Amino acid sequence: MDRKRIIGGLILGCILILSGCRREALPDDGDNAIHFSMGAALISQGPATKFGDLKGEFGSGDDVLVFGRRNTDNHPVFDGVNVSMGTAGWTYGTPRYWNWAATTDYYDFLAMYPVYGPIAPSCDFDADPLILSVSYNASAMQYDLMLASKRRTYSSDGDRFSKVPLTFSHMLCAVQVKVKNGSNNESVWLQGYHFENLVVTGVATASFDAQGAPALNWDERTRFTSPVGGADIGAPGERWEIKTETTNNTYTFNGQDMMIPQNHSEKIGSNYPTLVVDYAVSATDPLLHARIQLKDILTNTNAPAIPTWEMGKKYLYEIVFSLDGGVQVRVTTTNWDAVAAETPGILIPQL
Repeated sequence: MDRKRIIGGLILGCILILSGCRREALPDDGDNAIHFSMGAALISQGPATKFGDLKGEFGSGDDVLVFGRRNTDNHPVFDGVNVSMGTAGWTYGTPRYWNWAATTDYYDFLAMYPVYGPIAPSCDFDADPLILSVSYNASAMQYDLMLASKRRTYSSDGDRFSKVPLTFSHMLCAVQVKVKNGSNNESVWLQGYHFENLVVTGVATASFDAQGAPALNWDERTRFTSPVGGADIGAPGERWEIKTETTNNTYTFNGQDMMIPQNHSEKIGSNYPTLVVDYAVSATDPLLHARIQLKDILTNTNAPAIPTWEMGKKYLYEIVFSLDGGVQVRVTTTNWDAVAAETPGILIPQL
């Protein structure tokens, strides 16, 4: 009997030891499922782009693509998993669990918004560090591209099993144009605007720096002389009269151009990045073209010209036509509002 008790005690002791190890390395309950919270640097009150809305807070029906791996694995944990927000929060299938095997372990997570058919992101799981690449063409695609990256280490502040906050950043800048009539007694007839000599195509990347912090960049940027962006008042050739009265002397284009960040001092040959406004002095007079180099435009406080367009910023160009005194242009720069990643957590799927 004593022999049986001893044997039984040994077996029970082994089970407890093994189960204790298993809870650490291979968690087997829902408390250790991988969850996310998601937020973004958002435009809080912005007009629509030409192909959609500037992103507000994430809501029901939104989707993001999640990529990720553990540093000790040579295969993805998440390979472009489509995660949707519904009534129960961010979910996708059966949960995936943390698997901490050593104190040197870490997980890298990358994510993209929006999930949009023509966009073909590429995640290099063989790269060190992990990198996500997305091609963008401002002349063919206009959407609010956002990327996020987050590393979770074994020794991360707080609980290593807690939600991973994925804070998305705008990879583009939003450009808007407003035209005002500054003449004393003459109307201005506006037809539209566009840009020339801009960086039109590029590859946005999300990865990590040497310390494991998010690294968001642009590569392979290409500049073109052809027109890009902009808008017309209405049908081809249609003009809009901007009068001199205070209540009718301004026209604001509703659409915002989602542009690749770039330097206005760079050029193609002798051609600098240029804003072109098409206007006339009457409904029937020949069309005129005001060509304004972006590098020469002052800020709204007459500060030196803004040398670059930066990620996550809005630029409002205010153009004042004075038929008796030329053209004045000012630019106002604002940041997109920051929203913390505090929306309902994502339940990441079992692959």
